[in-house]
Amino acid sequence: MDRTVTTHCDNGLTITTYDASVITKDCSLALFNSCMATDEEIATLRNIVGPDTPLSEPPRGIYSFSHFAALVQRSQSLDKDKNNICTAVLPVSLAKEIISAQTSYLITGMISATTLDDIKLAFLSSKPLSNLVTKLQTGKKWFARMDDCSPKDSEKQPLPISSTSELILCLSTSNRARGDFEAHIQDEKPIHLFLHPWDVTMNQSVEFRCFVPPWKPEGCRITAISQYHWYLPFPSDDFTPRLVIDLAVSFATASLQDILATALEKGIYKDLKTWGFSFDIVVKGICPAGGNVEVVEINPFGARRGVEVRILV
Repeated sequence: MDRTVTTHCDNGLTITTYDASVITKDCSLALFNSCMATDEEIATLRNIVGPDTPLSEPPRGIYSFSHFAALVQRSQSLDKDKNNICTAVLPVSLAKEIISAQTSYLITGMISATTLDDIKLAFLSSKPLSNLVTKLQTGKKWFARMDDCSPKDSEKQPLPISSTSELILCLSTSNRARGDFEAHIQDEKPIHLFLHPWDVTMNQSVEFRCFVPPWKPEGCRITAISQYHWYLPFPSDDFTPRLVIDLAVSFATASLQDILATALEKGIYKDLKTWGFSFDIVVKGICPAGGNVEVVEINPFGARRGVEVRILV
């Protein structure tokens, strides 16, 4: 039985919910990630998006976490205690050592203890990383990320990390970290490392991606909001679909203005207008007075960035 439900709301929004069996009956990654689409498949989008929307890969730098770190930290109330956050610039020489270790790991599937010890010694003796090293000596659990992404793909050391050794192992066995480092070295841009406290209350089943396509002079708007992990049920009966949706839409609409203000401040507004963007939010709690919602990060919006297909599913 088809249990797809579409609701047309008074505010002009259309909400569509699907039964889990409908969404997950074919879990091919190609269905949900346009990074895996061919040039011919992407070209077919031209009939949908019109002649002015770019279908090439957007420039990397305009979505850097560095631009939006303060906004995210305010949203998550991390700015109230400076011990909660740490930003460091990784020396290029050290980044190249990590890339070399990554290359060895990719070829052999192993990484030597001697290599890790050498990188750790360089970490401990690096003045730009002294604050980061101090944070990692507290025993707290941390979420680590770079400008473009987090090293969440490491199989040897998954997040969270709680020591310098764990951070080094995580970075040295992450393809995502490698991509970030190589791109920043090539572009001669600073390589940032960010530490935020590990958030055990973060529930990915109520994380949403908000889509803001390139816009004309008449204004910028969110055109769609999608559950990020479409196959996960909401965490409890308290998270009723309509309540969660209302919270997400209200918060996303307000956050859009904060993002645009930050873009103006950072000098990237025109680029975002040309290429569009997406941003992730998470509903952290439900209460009679409403709920707590936070910004997670800002992402590219483009045919080759693995985002549009989430709308079309």
